[in-house]
Formats: sequence, C-alpha cells, structure tokens
Amino acid sequence: FVQNLDSKLELRNSHNQWYLDYTLGEDITKVQVQIFNLAGQQVKNPTSISLVNSGSIPIDNLDGLNGIYLIQIVSKNKILTKSIKL
Repeated sequence: FVQNLDSKLELRNSHNQWYLDYTLGEDITKVQVQIFNLAGQQVKNPTSISLVNSGSIPIDNLDGLNGIYLIQIVSKNKILTKSIKL
C-alpha cells in the first residue's frame, strides 16, 4: 500500500510498518513528521528528520495507534497531509 505525497516523498506500508521514501537533491532537507487524529488533535510528539539524496526511513512513532490518522510532513516550503489507516 503506497500513498504518494508528491514527486519526491511518499508514504509506504510494508509488513505493518510505515516508511517515508524520498528522492531529494544533495542539499539537506529538514522535515517534521506530525500525527493527528481526525479531530485534529496531535496524538504523538513531532519527529524532526534531516534527509539528503534518496532513501527510506521508518516512521517509528505510530506504535499503539489503531484507526485512521493524518500524517503531516512539513518541509521548508511545503506542508503535505495524508490520511493513513493503522
């Protein structure tokens, strides 16, 4: 199951683990991952990540969540929000 966020970032679920796959340039891009319930309440502390080039990182702070949530990826010039089912 894959949810595209844009041409450079995508969320992917593999074996009950969500991953952020990215393809970026050589400059370091700082992103913040935030998780909200459908009422808009933040349910986990935000995670800040520095990304460069391309790769895949697990989104670890989803433990204990069941249902539909919003994942928000915030970068310098873009805010991307997608719903995910956990």
